[in-house]
Amino acid sequence: MPTAIITGASQGIGAGLVEGFLGESYDVVATALDATRKLSPSSHLLLVDGDLGKRETAAEVVRTAADRFGAVDVLVNNVGIYRAKPFTECTEDDLDALLSVNLVGFVHLNAVAPGVVNTPLHEDDPKDDLKKQQPMGSLTEVKDIVEAVLYLSRARQVTGQVLYVDGGARVGRW
Repeated sequence: MPTAIITGASQGIGAGLVEGFLGESYDVVATALDATRKLSPSSHLLLVDGDLGKRETAAEVVRTAADRFGAVDVLVNNVGIYRAKPFTECTEDDLDALLSVNLVGFVHLNAVAPGVVNTPLHEDDPKDDLKKQQPMGSLTEVKDIVEAVLYLSRARQVTGQVLYVDGGARVGRW
């Protein structure tokens, strides 16, 4: 079985990604500050609590995956670590710089750029107002992001790309 590491896995998009990769028959190592309080481990799901801003946590996550499952095939960085600013403040030039790392032939390096996603982060926000932020007039759901990430994990000839899953916000109508 292939193995995926998913960061920020305790809720919202991260929890959806865990479910999506398990549904695709992956072994998964899920990490978050509180992964063991919010998720249930299984023979195909290992949990690691910790702050990925700390090198020792990142090393433990990779070591856990390698020790239990032998290799890491997919890494989904769902928490925006290793960036000097929040992902939501990244410009297209920032994403291009990230994707310009010359690892072609070794790894596929892609990004999914979501717009407003219907997650617990927005549970108290008026949904009609959020829908107005996306030209297609509907909220992006967690499953939309999961489908995009799963596509990129299977796409053998796709690398160095940013896949915008934002209801048209990037091209906008404003």
